[in-house]
Amino acid sequence: MPVKGLITSRFLYDDASARPLRDIDLRIRPQDFSRAVDLARRLGWRPKTDMPVLGQALFEVGGCDVDLEATIGPPGLCTLSVEEVLGRAEAHVEPFGFEHLWPELIDHALILVLNVFKDGLRSPPWSIEDLRRIAAHPRFDADRLARRAAEGHVRTVLWLVANWMAEEQGSPPWRAVRDSVGPAVPRAWIGAAYEHLRRRGWPPKTGLFVVGSAGDRPADALRGACRTAAGILHRRWAHAFGRGD
Repeated sequence: MPVKGLITSRFLYDDASARPLRDIDLRIRPQDFSRAVDLARRLGWRPKTDMPVLGQALFEVGGCDVDLEATIGPPGLCTLSVEEVLGRAEAHVEPFGFEHLWPELIDHALILVLNVFKDGLRSPPWSIEDLRRIAAHPRFDADRLARRAAEGHVRTVLWLVANWMAEEQGSPPWRAVRDSVGPAVPRAWIGAAYEHLRRRGWPPKTGLFVVGSAGDRPADALRGACRTAAGILHRRWAHAFGRGD
């Protein structure tokens, strides 16, 4: 399932070339991840899997970078699975000429939110423009997005991004999203820690832990912290032993 720019350029912009594209982002079920990496290796695409997050691989196809991930957002943060999102996805043939899936619009909006949150609200301009445009789409519904975030236990994440879009980017639709979540950030300490580290240009590993621990429940925070630690240890192990599996 392609996500982000490859798809948003097709349904949020009159001219797809108006939306810059740095790479191709794909989402795959966790149980298919190893098979996909093995296939990429056999095809000579040299997948790189020694990443600071688990379930992610990078490879190059025909001069284009491909980012393959098996989770919705950073591992351990959102409890919505790729499988759930695939179940709601819409089948398309055009514009690529072969069958593929587009995320349902509200799922896609949440994916964009999680991506901007992961970047510490320092995403490139086109990612922010995607957020602005998707909230103006006729099928966008602030209440549905708030409910979807509640299902994934990422209401805090949604509130922080929506508040930033409303106050610093001047987007009324995102103000409506923030108000649908609630009058204040659901987990105040996460909001405070996130803002403090973000403004200080957070150290990468600390930032990863804050992002991974931003789920709405203590159990979510613990799971996110554990997945973050596992990713960091995996990368160190891969570098030490020259492996990326």
